[in-house]
Amino acid sequence: MTLPLRFLAIDEGRQRLHLIDTHDPVFGWQRDLADFPLARDLQRIGPRRVLVGFERGFVEIDVDCGDIVRVCDRWSGVTAARRLDYGSTLVAGMNLNGGENGIDVLTLD
Repeated sequence: MTLPLRFLAIDEGRQRLHLIDTHDPVFGWQRDLADFPLARDLQRIGPRRVLVGFERGFVEIDVDCGDIVRVCDRWSGVTAARRLDYGSTLVAGMNLNGGENGIDVLTLD
């Protein structure tokens, strides 16, 4: 018996984001993330959006169809992006704010 489950997953090796429905194999989509290198950080940020952190920032994607909603592409060395409950976004990585040899955590409005 297969549980009816719908989930999002990043295939880091192939740089693809997938929406998979275990109950309906025809339903779902996949999005190529080649324009967003090293995409590996994934967070659901609402009923219809997901935040994906990548090497240069983050991207917001519509869960229903896989469309790109917003892109923030400003740094090099981003390792994580997280949306906080009150709406700000934390971006963490190496030397993001012009520093040297350090880890930065930036808070964006």
